[in-house]
Amino acid sequence: MELKTLIDTVHEDLDACLRAVSLDDAGGLRLQIEYDSLLLPEGLQRFELRCLQPKEFNVAVGHFGSINQSKDHVLLLDHQGPQSQLFFSSAPASPEQVFYIAHAVLSKELRGWRDPATYLNGSPEVLRGHLTGGYGLLAHGPHVAMEAVAAAVSPLLTVRTVASHSLPGTKMVLTLDRKFVICESVEVLPGDH
Repeated sequence: MELKTLIDTVHEDLDACLRAVSLDDAGGLRLQIEYDSLLLPEGLQRFELRCLQPKEFNVAVGHFGSINQSKDHVLLLDHQGPQSQLFFSSAPASPEQVFYIAHAVLSKELRGWRDPATYLNGSPEVLRGHLTGGYGLLAHGPHVAMEAVAAAVSPLLTVRTVASHSLPGTKMVLTLDRKFVICESVEVLPGDH
């Protein structure tokens, strides 16, 4: 079975379940999946996904309703493409407002897949101290997200986005509901029956 066929086949009504997650000797991430087949006489279907060169994952054993694949997903922003740092050089009247706006913009840009706090330069208290000081690093991460934060907070303080590096690659993301695997590619292997 091809991955596209599997994606089109598995849906919420089939009681799909991730039964096991393991790393193989070659460093691949193996996901053992089974689901009920309403159309085939075999009943329970089993297969294994082998995610090659996994970069990041948070999958866990349990049921899921959908499976998807993408090469253009917000999760990939941390693994490929331009990265930037967002610096500020003035003290805002309300550091708390800057933090709130930056956090809200990152939440929107990352569509709930990532914690915005990991991109900001410290906890609210730490960042407040930096902002009160009048200069420093506000945030770092994917360029597109840093540009969005810069546009949103620029009325409150002077900011500048500085490109830091670009991450090469053509990775993909495999999602099982809100869980994911970021890897180079995925092989579908037959499971035992």
